Amino acid sequence: QKIHLKEADVFLQEIQDLTKKERSALARKIVSEHTHSKPINSYEVDNHYWSASYTQGMIAVVISKSKVGIDIEKIVKRDPELFKISSGIRNWRTFYRVWTGKEAIIKAFNLNLRYYQKILYQNHHGSEATFLYDRKLIRVKTISRKSYCISICLNKQ
Repeated sequence: QKIHLKEADVFLQEIQDLTKKERSALARKIVSEHTHSKPINSYEVDNHYWSASYTQGMIAVVISKSKVGIDIEKIVKRDPELFKISSGIRNWRTFYRVWTGKEAIIKAFNLNLRYYQKILYQNHHGSEATFLYDRKLIRVKTISRKSYCISICLNKQ
């Protein structure tokens, strides 16, 4: 399934029981098919940037002219103790929006996971969430499909 956004294209494909190597090969195949070029490395292909994420039963790939990050998670109820570390969030949909948003930012800005706690969730309106990192507001587009939460972050710097 292709989802066209203003500045990026998102591709979703259902997957079952693929190894990490097979998932990576599938992501590269999706990028090649839609850019008509072979990915140069894990982030660039023919003047485009791409990112991929995998979760139970689904792969998500995003291609953009800007540096980009994507994260996808299957929305399932987890241990309610997670709410204690999530800045007062009290529902699973918002929890996943924040989780995937932070992961997308980490990928788009090429950050280490240790920066996760330094990315601060501010709010969301409709399908857009706002985060604060390094004194800058960062906007993240969030898409819900079936029982999945997908977040896309463009780094236009």
